[in-house]
Formats: sequence, C-alpha cells, structure tokens
Amino acid sequence: MADTELGKMEFDHVDRINNVDILSLVGWVDAGIRQFARATSATRYDTHKEDVSIVKAWLTKFEKDFRNFAGEPELFMQKASPKPKPVPQPPQEISIVQNTFLQHMVYQCSTMRTELLFCESAERINGFHPSFVTATMDPWIQKQKNTIGNAEDDLANPEQTWMEEADLQEPGVNPGEPR
Repeated sequence: MADTELGKMEFDHVDRINNVDILSLVGWVDAGIRQFARATSATRYDTHKEDVSIVKAWLTKFEKDFRNFAGEPELFMQKASPKPKPVPQPPQEISIVQNTFLQHMVYQCSTMRTELLFCESAERINGFHPSFVTATMDPWIQKQKNTIGNAEDDLANPEQTWMEEADLQEPGVNPGEPR
C-alpha cells in the first residue's frame, strides 16, 4: 500500500508572552499534538482503545493544570518581571493523520495553542481573565470531553460503517482490470 501524504500542519506562533501559566499549558498542548500525531491509530481508519485512553488522560491533566492556574490570584509583578518570556517553537514536521479522531484532537490542540498565545490573558504575569475561562476554556474542554465520549461509545458499540461495506480495490489493481 502506498503512503498517503495528507500534508503538514502549520501552527500560529508568537515569540514571547508574559503569562507563565500559559507557557506551561502551551508546552502540554505541544506534547499532546506530538503524541496524537504519532499514535498507533494515526495511520488507520479505526481508533485503538489505548489511543482514546491516552487522549482522555491528556485532557484530564490539561484541565487539572488549567483549573489550578485559573484559580490562582493574579500576581502584580509587572515591575519585577518586565521581560516577556520566550515561547517554545511549535511542534515541527507534524503530518495530518488519517485517523479522524486523532486528527480532530490535533486540530483542536492547534486551535487551543493559538487561543492561549493570542488571548488577552497572555499579557498578564499569570492566571486568566474570568471571561476567558467561561467563554473559551470551559466550552472547549467540554467539547473535547464529548469527542472522547463519542470515541469511547464507538469502541463499546461497534457498528458497521460505510468503509466496511465499500467495494475497495485491492492494492496493485488498475481501474478497469478484473480482480
């Protein structure tokens, strides 16, 4: 079977931000992107149970860290820490993967990376504006939980899909030639 190259991911990036909590979360988002893009299921149509568990564990840690950072009082140390901190480069050479569940998670992480780096809270020393928590993060986290729940349901209740019914050509057969 020939390799199918679907393209490379591109990520929005800034060089520096003030918020140390965002830097920590961006590091975790980048780790998720790398892991999801290289997961066992990445080159397959079907999703392995272990990959869904990995994504779920990743989101649990992301949410725990975010809730911790969102609950901290903002530090007022603009004069003590006036220099913005460098942002790690985004993951390099991340290919778009064939597995729709994992690619969705890579896209969602890419979107969250952009939200974190360009949000108003990035100008703070730490913490998040309450409006960012309720308008952006809470719905995003819930959406990912729903996506993971759907993947778990699909694994628990496998149904015949259009892919199983398709009359796919065998590798090496040219169109119009008998099999």
